[in-house]
Amino acid sequence: MMYYFKKDNEARSDSSAEIGDKRMRRMIFLLIAIALLGACSSTRYAAYRVITEPENAHVTYIADGEHMGLSPTKTWWSWNDSGDPIRHYIRVDKTGYESVESSFVIYPKYKTVDEAKEDVKDIFVLLQPTGYGEEVNRTVMITSDPSGTAVYGNQDYLGKTPLEIPVFFPDRSAQLELRFERSGYGTERRVLTVSDNAIHVVLHRLK
Repeated sequence: MMYYFKKDNEARSDSSAEIGDKRMRRMIFLLIAIALLGACSSTRYAAYRVITEPENAHVTYIADGEHMGLSPTKTWWSWNDSGDPIRHYIRVDKTGYESVESSFVIYPKYKTVDEAKEDVKDIFVLLQPTGYGEEVNRTVMITSDPSGTAVYGNQDYLGKTPLEIPVFFPDRSAQLELRFERSGYGTERRVLTVSDNAIHVVLHRLK
């Protein structure tokens, strides 16, 4: 019987090849595992941005105080692994306007960010001027040329010019439509706002 022995360098070569094969198999297994995990990932995404009227208002994320920028903001992202709706809370500030705290719900439903980009949800916030909602009482002087013109406010007869009337504005955005009528003259209309202290109207004769 004959025995054959490998030389030392041949043995080392076979050992290195075996180690290389094991490493390769491990690498392939790892890549397969990563691919499977990616395929099984349940993360869902949604995209939104904040738009205000007027624009250029500061938007802040209330939860952590992060400044989201000036409106209209850039696109922001929401995500979770359940697909359940997410409620966000923001504050909007602009000089000359009342600050607004608002909340909205986002529904993460897209598997990738690119898909979410195609369906950006616009969150709209309307700002009101400072003092909006305050009641205002004012006396307004109404005159006309010629005098003795009948004045109507929102269809109610108020009297004849010259006329001083008390006006109640439930808030600073309220308006009162005035109508001026006189026989032989064309009808004139004016809108009385909270900033008006007096109104003068010139009527024109009918031809």
